[in-house]
Amino acid sequence: MVKLVPESTFFNADLIRRLLGIKLGRQELKPQAARFLGLTSTEGLIIAEVDRDTPAAESLEPGYLVTRIDGQTPADVVAAAKLLYGKKKGEMVRLDVVAQQRRGGFISYNQGSVELPVR
Repeated sequence: MVKLVPESTFFNADLIRRLLGIKLGRQELKPQAARFLGLTSTEGLIIAEVDRDTPAAESLEPGYLVTRIDGQTPADVVAAAKLLYGKKKGEMVRLDVVAQQRRGGFISYNQGSVELPVR
């Protein structure tokens, strides 16, 4: 007997955390900030948590917005987990991120890329 379960029971934030050491959630970038950054989309996945003592902890922080994974824009956490699923331990994954920084009343957004090994 085969039992069908929602794909989100396997392709989820826990899978991403096991593979990269980060917990992702859904977040929307404000349209003005997206235009300022030259982004065509206001969607991304926010980094909610970063596991200590992982390569991710060296370059990522909670609050960063992941806009692309290996050059692809995931629509949600399930899609992001699917992009990572076939990766082998030690294989590198490229994350394009947007970091919001506040200084007093000023907010700036910086774009960058990070390569992380699969755990």
